[in-house]
Amino acid sequence: MNMPAKVCLGAGAFLVMSGGLLAITGFAMGAQTHLDLDWGRAHKSETPVDTGAPHVEEGTALPAFSRLDVDVSIGDVTVEYGGEYGISLTGWGGIQLEYELDGDTLKVRSGAGAWELSDWEHEVAAVITLPEGVALESADIRTALGDVTITGVTAGTLAAGSEMGSLALYGVEAADAALAVSMGDLTAEGLTTRSSCTVENAMGDVYLDGNFRGNTECTLSMGDLELYTGEPIDDYGLDMHLSMGELTLNSSEQRPVMTSPGGPHSLKVTSDMGDVRVEFGG
Repeated sequence: MNMPAKVCLGAGAFLVMSGGLLAITGFAMGAQTHLDLDWGRAHKSETPVDTGAPHVEEGTALPAFSRLDVDVSIGDVTVEYGGEYGISLTGWGGIQLEYELDGDTLKVRSGAGAWELSDWEHEVAAVITLPEGVALESADIRTALGDVTITGVTAGTLAAGSEMGSLALYGVEAADAALAVSMGDLTAEGLTTRSSCTVENAMGDVYLDGNFRGNTECTLSMGDLELYTGEPIDDYGLDMHLSMGELTLNSSEQRPVMTSPGGPHSLKVTSDMGDVRVEFGG
């Protein structure tokens, strides 16, 4: 990315972060020192929660489930293979996570409670484990504030994202995948999609490495994209549109706006500000 673009990127990021800091500062200087939030109903831990103290549920074994539905306001979420169906929840003070089994669906939600500003300094997390070789029918994993990490998971449909935090996938396979980050980096290594893959990032870099079949679409507002696929370039119909940035295909610089017919797969990239690099297989 050229220098003017980097300056604009830095200025935009500074303004967004400044707004967040001003909001937190204004809240901190007010008379109220906590927020009373109702983040929905879910299975609560039977252990009483002391405000200002950690609360951990480690290694709770679960019955088998085929669908995963995670939607939390604050907290890191990890999904991985770990020998059995299970969940571990970590909270602090008024920031708690809860789970319930609804038929064949495991749901994880944020609990209702009052939290102090100091609670932000501590870990809030959900770790979900699956037996090796199990494939989920669907997985929908989202956090508003926190990181999402998914390792070795196979699902029919996968939706994952973070509003403010990173999203990382390692060795994940899905027929259809929808990945979205509002402010943070998105990384996918060894990702295989068989039918469709949509990627969105408002502010942050995107790195994709894997096999992307069917329709793949990447939309970035501010950040760079690197995409590496094992499929040959002739197998893709291309639709590339960069407003500000450099486009490189197979190590060759291209016009920022281009289309090209291809085979059974398609790749569409739209970028407002950032460089795009795509490398295809042989």
